[in-house]
Amino acid sequence: MELLGYLKKNYRPGELIFLKDIPLWKKDNLRQQRKGLCDEGKILRYRPGVFLLPRKDRGYLSILPSHEVYLYSCYVFRHGMHLGYYSAKDQLSRAGLLPRQKETFVYTNEVKTKKKEGSFLFFPAKTKVDLMNYGVLSFLELLSHLEEFSLPYKKTRDFLKGEIKKKGIRRKDRRLYSSFFPLTLYKAVFDYSLFPYLH
Repeated sequence: MELLGYLKKNYRPGELIFLKDIPLWKKDNLRQQRKGLCDEGKILRYRPGVFLLPRKDRGYLSILPSHEVYLYSCYVFRHGMHLGYYSAKDQLSRAGLLPRQKETFVYTNEVKTKKKEGSFLFFPAKTKVDLMNYGVLSFLELLSHLEEFSLPYKKTRDFLKGEIKKKGIRRKDRRLYSSFFPLTLYKAVFDYSLFPYLH
């Protein structure tokens, strides 16, 4: 299959495409096809190693993703792959339980040491993040830091119950990954009476 056909079949216009995620071609062949498609305007180069199928606005100008979308795709989630999860403070901020934060903290597979890009700080994940465990890892990160904040009890408990249901958190998942997190997570489970909701 030619590269353009593969990209159109597997990616939406405007979605960032990381060449390292494309397993089908040898490096030289991929480079040659990519260059030809860029020259013809059939794909756009966003950054080194990152491309996209053009997406046009009503004035037929190409719409490019923001830098925040790039960072999210690079370090948190892209094309069905979970690569990282947000810190407890960021999760609580996004849920409206804490004020909006000036910096965003992410734990990710994509760095080996702490890295800063703009208002984003990236840290190595405690264990490899994937489709099966990202939910429980982000939930345990949340639980292990709850006592650091002054939070409204009922709203926080409702949020935690919702996260358990949404992410399908089970007791055996918690036991499997809890050794990567501080023991304060058990205190949070007790304080917010979460045992009945962890199946």
